[in-house]
Amino acid sequence: MGNSIIQLASVSEFRGTFPDVPAAAGVNLDEIKALDAEPMYVTLPVVPRIGAVSKNGLLYDEALVTSIEAQINGKRPGGRFGHLKEEERDSAFPIPDAIWIGAKREGDTLWARSYVPPGAARDHIRRIKAVGGSIATSIYGKGSYEATGQKGVRRLADFDLETL
Repeated sequence: MGNSIIQLASVSEFRGTFPDVPAAAGVNLDEIKALDAEPMYVTLPVVPRIGAVSKNGLLYDEALVTSIEAQINGKRPGGRFGHLKEEERDSAFPIPDAIWIGAKREGDTLWARSYVPPGAARDHIRRIKAVGGSIATSIYGKGSYEATGQKGVRRLADFDLETL
């Protein structure tokens, strides 16, 4: 079917308990602290439940979740509010609002931890948290859809995570 641009959103509230997601190999938390005396880290569920089907019919199967987890830990993608327009994808490079520094599974949920540097994004997240609001993560990249045999449900292969 060819590669398609994929956007998958998961909305989370700043309530309840969150697991301790360690920083991936190669992430130097001491160096972050040297650059930012009071670093802000945000942990969110990226895939709320392995085996779930998203609103747009994508199956979060074991292979996809394993790939996303490995790419977060290996590539440490940037995070931003919103996505690039198609015509900007080949040339734009906005500075990320956050950097995802680690991911781990707990039960059927894939969690990820980000470092949010000082600036507008950090201020915005603090305000959302203060009012008990919610924030969404959006998995964004390219991949190929495959049929599952179940009507309206597709699997994603060869997914290349660009941002989260």
